[in-house]
Amino acid sequence: MSTPEYHEVTEHLTNLIEIDGLEVPELTTDSDLEADLNMNILKDYEDLMTLRDDICYSTENQRGCKQFRYNVLEQYLNKKPHPASTMRRRDTLSSLKKRQLQSGPEVLERFTLYSAETGVIKGQFLSQLSTEGNSLIDVIQRGNFWIDVLSPTNEEIHILSKVFNIHPLTTEDIMELEAREKFELFPNYYFVCFRTFDQDMNSDTYLNPINIYNIVMPEGVITYYFKPTPHSQNVLKRIQSLQDYIEVKPDWINYAIVDDVTDAFEPRIENVELESNSIDELVLILKQSEQSDMLRRIGQARKNVMGLLRLLGPKADVVGRLIKRYSDKPSSHATGDDIPLYLGDIQDHILTMLQSVNHHEKILSRAHANYLAQISIEITQTQNATNDVIAKMTFVASFLVPMNIVTGLFGMNVKVPHQTDPEAIGEPVWPFYSIVAFLAAMGMMFYFVARWFKLI
Repeated sequence: MSTPEYHEVTEHLTNLIEIDGLEVPELTTDSDLEADLNMNILKDYEDLMTLRDDICYSTENQRGCKQFRYNVLEQYLNKKPHPASTMRRRDTLSSLKKRQLQSGPEVLERFTLYSAETGVIKGQFLSQLSTEGNSLIDVIQRGNFWIDVLSPTNEEIHILSKVFNIHPLTTEDIMELEAREKFELFPNYYFVCFRTFDQDMNSDTYLNPINIYNIVMPEGVITYYFKPTPHSQNVLKRIQSLQDYIEVKPDWINYAIVDDVTDAFEPRIENVELESNSIDELVLILKQSEQSDMLRRIGQARKNVMGLLRLLGPKADVVGRLIKRYSDKPSSHATGDDIPLYLGDIQDHILTMLQSVNHHEKILSRAHANYLAQISIEITQTQNATNDVIAKMTFVASFLVPMNIVTGLFGMNVKVPHQTDPEAIGEPVWPFYSIVAFLAAMGMMFYFVARWFKLI
């Protein structure tokens, strides 16, 4: 490693170690010791990463402290960008699979900052949220801010957690892409995990869940998600249209996100309603030649319904806990008494949608059963038609077999009674009667054997 590269790596690692509150070891540029010192620093940094990712690791400033750590944010914003700043920690196999499933395309503007004073500011990195005369720290100090983050790196999550004194349990849930929707209350903020879905109906990942994590503090909101969704832009448009009439506060922003996610389900439920009603009407009237695609339609519709039920199911409980939070512990930073009313309306909307989806699931289940019954009836009708043809052929054969016996008897090489052939005169007739008696005896024997074994 060359000396400039060595200094660049050590400076970057030193900044990270200082941010995490560890003592910085003395560094030397002695060429004979460069390799050993570099290995030691890398080992210290690796140990630090392992320690800080443990959920039980918590500094004193994180234990219910309400003061933000602006010095940590300032150090992070002022340090030089380095490739290591975007690296993720070593994931487990399960978390890596989750991250691969929810990883979105590369975007240029991953960070969005909103406040009433600055409006909307976007940037690829956190450091780009500062403008001339309005630094990021100034915006945070004034309060009522919203930081929206798409596909954050583990380092960015960790830095923001340090700055805003976020509990390690919350940090771990975000890093591990916690899938369970929930509401958790902490001393200086509350944490909401709410799930939306991929809304592209032509995509292979349609209705796949997308997690949205809201950290709501008295001073502002931080939102994380790992795949592009339209909800943040919808909320920003709503804020811009209402900011002249209401004071946009953190609780209102959280409500607006939850409301927009909930409203996104309405068009999908309408599609399910149209499809289920169409299937229910067609399943019993389509001709056999037109039913080849019906089973696939029923299966796809039921798959969409089950996906909606899986996403809508936990939401009523999460919204209910949000309402209870306002009822039990009124907060001074709540937007009056309106937020619980708005959340109650969302809860009613969710319950109504759940009832509707459950109703259409029953319709599709009945249509599925009716379709299978219709197929069974058609198969039975086909079998009955086949049996009818066979019965008619058997009836015809019952006339042909006696004729065959008669013609066969008269074709035997023995004298037949009343035969007037001159060559047969004087020959005995008993061979003919013996053959007839043998055939009759065999017929009677087969009849009684069949009756004995209950074959007829």
